[in-house]
Amino acid sequence: MQLHFLVIDDNVSVLETFRYVAQENRFVSYVHTANFNEGMKLLKNEKFDILILNPKAQGLSGDGFIRRIRAESDIPLMTLSEKPSLEEQAFYVDAGADACMSTPLSILELRTRAKAIYRRVYLNSRTEPKEFGCFCMNPHDFTVTKNGKVIPLTKTEFSILQVLVNDPTRVFTKSEIFRLIWDYGDIKNGNIINVHIRRMRLKLEEDPSDPKIIMTRWGFGYQIGSIASRQEAS
Repeated sequence: MQLHFLVIDDNVSVLETFRYVAQENRFVSYVHTANFNEGMKLLKNEKFDILILNPKAQGLSGDGFIRRIRAESDIPLMTLSEKPSLEEQAFYVDAGADACMSTPLSILELRTRAKAIYRRVYLNSRTEPKEFGCFCMNPHDFTVTKNGKVIPLTKTEFSILQVLVNDPTRVFTKSEIFRLIWDYGDIKNGNIINVHIRRMRLKLEEDPSDPKIIMTRWGFGYQIGSIASRQEAS
């Protein structure tokens, strides 16, 4: 099994980093383009496991291009930005990105994230659908259904929900969730997890302002709610 990247960026150093990691790790392959429209054509015509996008490459406007991608695909999407602030990271995640990597792009960070994504895709391909309450999670196509109706989660949102569902008695800190998804545990990434959780609640909860599925344990983190973890439908 090979992890196939699509890279949309005009930064030569980023391309060199990908070339090095692909040569070092046979499970990584990539296709590169500096043109957004060309990238969208590639995304439609070829199967990729993850998209890496520089929202500012060649004058791109950032969130508008992310939203355009999200309107057509739920592919895991990471943005590249030079030393992004927490506000900028949250801005891109709110638009539909899964995470934001800082440039100059570190070989270690790319290698670590690639291995984390590979492991997640590989393990999910070997996992059977799981029912919890009135929900059903299917790791083969990253779908969640509620009473038979599909809820359109992104792959990262699916993975966060999967972390919570697989250990319903445990409270996960933001840092733990980020590490389990991306192999990074820096608490500075907590703001990104907040954005993902807010978006998930809008899709999963009857009343997002009074969540019953994804519970906040104040001062600690997040836990799947008893209404969802019970095996009988509520």
